[in-house]
Amino acid sequence: MKHDNVAIIGAGPSGLVAAKECLERGLNPVIFEKTGDLGGVWNPARGKVWSAMRTNVSHFHMGFSDHAWAADMADFPNNRDVYRYLNDYAETFRLTPYINCNQAIHSVTHNPSRPVPWHVGVGTCSYAFDKVILASGVFGAPHSPDIKNADAFQGDILHSGAFKTPDDFANKRITVVGGSFSAYEIASRLADVGVETTHVFRKPLFVAQRYISQNGCRIPLDVSSYVYPAANGPVLTVAERRNKKIDFLTHHFGNPGDTHPALFVETKDAHPIDIVISDDYLDHVRHGTITPYRTEIDCFEKNGLLLSSGQCVTSDTVIFCTGFQADLPLLDDTVKQAIQYDPSDRFQPMILNKGVFHPDFPDLAFAGLYRGPFFGVMEMQARWIAAVFSGEIAYPDAEASQRGLAEEQALRALDPRPAFPRPNYVELMREYGTELGVLPNELIAQAETTSVPMSPSDFRRNGIGENREIAEQQRNRLMTRLAP
Repeated sequence: MKHDNVAIIGAGPSGLVAAKECLERGLNPVIFEKTGDLGGVWNPARGKVWSAMRTNVSHFHMGFSDHAWAADMADFPNNRDVYRYLNDYAETFRLTPYINCNQAIHSVTHNPSRPVPWHVGVGTCSYAFDKVILASGVFGAPHSPDIKNADAFQGDILHSGAFKTPDDFANKRITVVGGSFSAYEIASRLADVGVETTHVFRKPLFVAQRYISQNGCRIPLDVSSYVYPAANGPVLTVAERRNKKIDFLTHHFGNPGDTHPALFVETKDAHPIDIVISDDYLDHVRHGTITPYRTEIDCFEKNGLLLSSGQCVTSDTVIFCTGFQADLPLLDDTVKQAIQYDPSDRFQPMILNKGVFHPDFPDLAFAGLYRGPFFGVMEMQARWIAAVFSGEIAYPDAEASQRGLAEEQALRALDPRPAFPRPNYVELMREYGTELGVLPNELIAQAETTSVPMSPSDFRRNGIGENREIAEQQRNRLMTRLAP
């Protein structure tokens, strides 16, 4: 039997789990990593997160289904914890021999007339592969807005991807720009060490904290939120779901406008309700250590920024926390055209069936090019890819493929747009579980009568990749954490 060779681009979380799943399905993975180490954005030396950053999702949803975190791990790991976890994952599943570091790919080309259709260009060499998995992530290139008069500014301008520690900014006046998690957290960390901090954003968000109180127990917000819906429960309209979300956020955290008028979230219009996680941002605003401005930026000035609202903000450094955009220059132009690749569309830069496949290239797949923090989604994508590439399950038929592409087109056309194109994490996990035939039906059935929190390990209870023992262990650990 021929075992297909699979090129995997990137040794971050999605590349590692893709390699592990390929190995388990009898494929031969080769990982190409442009830096000198694994970890992707989580690599402390080369990644795009700051040294002391804590995840805003608990380890119950920041880990892979068959690899438990250490029993004494804090609910919300920091950057170095995640990096160590990924290294341990690579060692446990013997992935290290398959990782080729310092191998920057300059081209991935396709020629269906060749017996081995894909060629990966590295330096002066070209390697042939039967299949390719692009796992380079969505943090390809930092995005900063084009603001007039930047050359006149005498201070420093940097992107959040270059921020490492607030101590670098002692005795400076800093303006943080953007409405992302990184904007709220970087502003808070600067304020922690006494840095004069201004925060400029266009749209206010509900500010949630990492924990809520439930049944007399302090539990992670995500553990409380991500539960299986009752199949026979009431079917809520979009407006009803929105109002339910508003009620939950208001009950637990209040409207941030109660802290400062610039932060007020309008709940009576039809715009999506988005949230950001930060435990102490509102406290800093309340105490005057962060000054928020809800406005656009008109232009740079010599000593800072002129805001569209008329204020002049004096700054020594402006930090843009304005996200990243996909960066796939290595892909063949025919592939880019088929997937309607648009790097300027940071919300939906490509059109793929459930973010994974395109029917024009059945031996190409994408893992982890997904705007969201959940390792479980990356893993389910990798499991689906490996099962299809190995022939254990069929490639999506023409009707399913076209339906999937149409759904993604509809997401691209949304106006107004939510923060994420696929914000319903539980539903997305169930979609992938359906494709793989690994739905935890007994737990879903229990949701008719009681609240059942979802765990990525639930999708190891049966079917392809079954590991019932670890699934039960992980569920017991989750339920123990929820016990009063």
